Amino acid sequence: MHSKVLKMSFVLQRRSVQICCLLVFFACIICWRSSDVILYGRFWAEEGDNFFYHAWITPQLQMLLYSFGGYLNLATNATTLIAARYIPLQYSPYFTSITGLLFQLLPLFLLLTAKDEWLNSTKARILTTVLLLLVPESIETSLQSLHIQFQLTLASVILLVLQPVSSYQRYFRLFILALAGLSGVMNICLIPLFFIQYFLEKKQYRLAQLCIVLISCSIQYFIFYETVSNRFHNFFISDFFEIFFVRNLLFPFLGTNTETIKYANFLHDHIHQISAAYIPSLFVIIFLLTIIIIFLSSTKNKKSCFFLYLFFRSVFSFNHRFYWTKGGILNSF
Repeated sequence: MHSKVLKMSFVLQRRSVQICCLLVFFACIICWRSSDVILYGRFWAEEGDNFFYHAWITPQLQMLLYSFGGYLNLATNATTLIAARYIPLQYSPYFTSITGLLFQLLPLFLLLTAKDEWLNSTKARILTTVLLLLVPESIETSLQSLHIQFQLTLASVILLVLQPVSSYQRYFRLFILALAGLSGVMNICLIPLFFIQYFLEKKQYRLAQLCIVLISCSIQYFIFYETVSNRFHNFFISDFFEIFFVRNLLFPFLGTNTETIKYANFLHDHIHQISAAYIPSLFVIIFLLTIIIIFLSSTKNKKSCFFLYLFFRSVFSFNHRFYWTKGGILNSF
């Protein structure tokens, strides 16, 4: 009996076993949160009536290059194409949900398999998994293929932080960056950060990352991107600061009480007005600069900053999760 316990303990100490267990645990929690999706299956919004429909009637190559909403979403195109052409119809929604789940696991997989010193311990891997689970998820991005691009963008940011690897993972990571650039427009915003990272480290792998991001984002922007009239809204940089302030600072850290809701409503009523954005903009700029400086300062601080931010974001965001599900005027943020 004692030998079996020792053998089990030895197995659990192996990194590969730990990674598999944590990924399975993460997947089970995600599925448990949306158990109806797993039990009955479903397409989410345009995933069914647009992407799956076009995958059903459109030639395969044309479907892969199908542009919707003003940009190419290659990951969703490929997923719905496989679901429509190679999966029985009754199982197609399950396939897109499983694919969405796999991409939800991608950011965690990258962190768990990283060779960075600050992620090598068992405690760090467990803490990373738990904290990522505690961050409130959105039904808009969970268990569906329509918004895989958000998971890919998160994965791109993680790759920006992680140290280079020399194994097969190097090519896998470059593939993720390429797919992210061809599945949405958000990676365009990351180009300056990849350039700064290469400028600071002067490593060949960082140059490869920068080139992949530049090429994929250039294809996205110059070939596929276009303005769609029914999705066009006037937008100012102050709007970004106000939205970021409410979603990531005001509600998560101060909760949804009378005063914070009143101030958020004030910002909503004065959207596009620069005078109302001074205070939110100042806090957001200070917050983002602090995060960037700490991340770039040293490996040890990267670990501290990552876990500290995830901790506060996870714990305090429970204060506003219930409120957001009620709808109302603050959904504009």
